[in-house]
Amino acid sequence: MPGHKIDKKDSAWLCKLLLAGLLKPSYIPLKEQRDFSDLTCFRKKLIQDIASTKSRIIRILEDCNVKLSSILSSTRGVTAIKLIDKLWEGKPMMMQDIDSDSAYTGPKQEQTVASKEMENQVCEKGAKKRALTEEQKENNRIKSKVRSRVEHIFGFMKMSMNGMYLNNIGIKRITVIVGLMNLTYNMFRRIQLI
Repeated sequence: MPGHKIDKKDSAWLCKLLLAGLLKPSYIPLKEQRDFSDLTCFRKKLIQDIASTKSRIIRILEDCNVKLSSILSSTRGVTAIKLIDKLWEGKPMMMQDIDSDSAYTGPKQEQTVASKEMENQVCEKGAKKRALTEEQKENNRIKSKVRSRVEHIFGFMKMSMNGMYLNNIGIKRITVIVGLMNLTYNMFRRIQLI
């Protein structure tokens, strides 16, 4: 009943339960677990601080008429960070800095792929004087399809499932959580397809 709940009555009731042996003792985690929990919380806070700082930098740049979003697909990616660093250091920005998207191949990527004896699955990029052949365009279409399918899954998990940060102890728990995330994604996808 509203207005009849007071601390004295609660205290008397808890004493009766304790005398009857019906109260369980509180769980106090070990010092190592508390330390790990503190570190995990601190790491999460740092990640949130980094994200908010990046957003603040982008807003300040836009206030100064530097619109990175008009030339980049993501203002949070590696290319955007490199461009912001160049602006901060006062260095001039070149078009090749903007075109250095890791979705396209280049001499450096080709050397790495060749040294690991792998097959290059990165899209090829044409130039003004060197257009792509029909075969290269078709290969790019196939590679882009696979890439977009994979990125769609991770994008969905990141945006709809509270990110990809798992704050659990033990590989078994994390394996179960990742399995549940995959199951949830598949259920959402099934609903979309029906």
